[in-house]
Amino acid sequence: MRNRNHKNFVIVIITLIFCGSCCNLDSPTVNNWDSGYIKKFGRYISSDKSIVISVSNNNGLLHYDIEKKRQTILASKENASIYQNWILYWDKNQNLWVRSSDIGDWVWCKGSTGVYEKYSFEQRPRNCSPIPNEFLNNL
Repeated sequence: MRNRNHKNFVIVIITLIFCGSCCNLDSPTVNNWDSGYIKKFGRYISSDKSIVISVSNNNGLLHYDIEKKRQTILASKENASIYQNWILYWDKNQNLWVRSSDIGDWVWCKGSTGVYEKYSFEQRPRNCSPIPNEFLNNL
């Protein structure tokens, strides 16, 4: 009987270690976050709770999406590697600036109807914000 309890204990410990290693402990939830850099996986929630930006590892690829009032309004379609340098920047006009050392730079500009469109920095429309200085200094 003692031997069987010992085996069960070992199985439980191994299971806990395995489950713990699968968790991404480096995925914070950041509240009252209205603009700035995103350099880590996690959930970034605006101060009025209307916008949530989620950034995650999807099988080695950077995945991000933006939800507004629980509706996804933008989801990444690129295949940027998480193993390369990457950084996101959410500006005060709710545009998302993206830098990826393996596939380049772009911006998701919010149009007048609230729909996001992807542009290279050079080809963004005039109604899209200028490149934020904080972001530009980090390129």
